Amino acid sequence: MPGKILARITGAGIAEDADIILEKTSRDLKQEINLDINQLLKIPDDQLINLFDVPEKRRREYLETLADILYQLAESLVPEEHNRVVMDSLYSRSLFLYEYLNTTGPVYSLERQILIGKIRNLLGSSG
Repeated sequence: MPGKILARITGAGIAEDADIILEKTSRDLKQEINLDINQLLKIPDDQLINLFDVPEKRRREYLETLADILYQLAESLVPEEHNRVVMDSLYSRSLFLYEYLNTTGPVYSLERQILIGKIRNLLGSSG
C-alpha cells in the first residue's frame, strides 16, 4: 500500500518541484487510504494508529512507511519557499508515529531512534 508512494517520493528527481511532490503524494494517499495530506495531519492520534485494518505486524509496517512518507515530504520542502507550519506538521506527525512504533514495538530500531532525535531537533529549532 503506502510503500509504492514512498518509493515515488524517494525516487523523485531533485529537479522535481516540492509542491508537485506534495500534490502527487496527497493525491496518491487519497487513492490508497482515502485520506489526503491535510486530512492525515488533522486526524486524531488514536484514529491514525488504527488507520489500517490489517494484522498487527502489517499495520506496524504500514505505519512506519506512512511515517517515512511524512518525514520525506517535510524534508523535500524548502523553509524559505514553503509554509513552515506545513513542514512542522509533517515532522510532528511523523515523529508521533516513530515514537509510537518505538514505544510499542517488540524490536528496538536504532535508525528510528536517530530519526526521532533529528526530528525533535528540527522542531525545537523552528519554534
